[in-house]
Amino acid sequence: MNAAASQLGGLTLLVVGLMAFLLLAARLVSPQHAYRRRPLVTGNELEFYMRLARAYPEGRVFPQVAMAALIEPAAGSDKAKLSAFRQISQKRCDYIITNLRLEVLVVVELDDSTHDAKLDAQRDRRLTSAGIPTLRWTSRVGRQVRGLRG
Repeated sequence: MNAAASQLGGLTLLVVGLMAFLLLAARLVSPQHAYRRRPLVTGNELEFYMRLARAYPEGRVFPQVAMAALIEPAAGSDKAKLSAFRQISQKRCDYIITNLRLEVLVVVELDDSTHDAKLDAQRDRRLTSAGIPTLRWTSRVGRQVRGLRG
């Protein structure tokens, strides 16, 4: 019984030591970061989303869609395609509206003080080159549902 207890104690010590080593190694390789939840849209964007959903009952409205999910570089060398992809990879569209088959009909941008007209024009040209129109709506203007259909 004494030998069995000794072996069990040794095994326990080995397992605890291994777990401590793995935890320490994991912390050294990848530091722990804390995250918190954040809202997908602001209150203003949510209100506008609801208006878009009423204006397009025959389709679907999706907020905050990655531009790279909608378009991709069409031609060029691998290097040129990578360069073009990098120009869209961190961009998001405020809303997209699709038909029931989830084919994109239009991108809707809710313009406010954070938007830059030159960058917006460049974004619109990229989408237009892929056959996706952009509807821009100024955040300050009162919005009527019937006016949202472009």
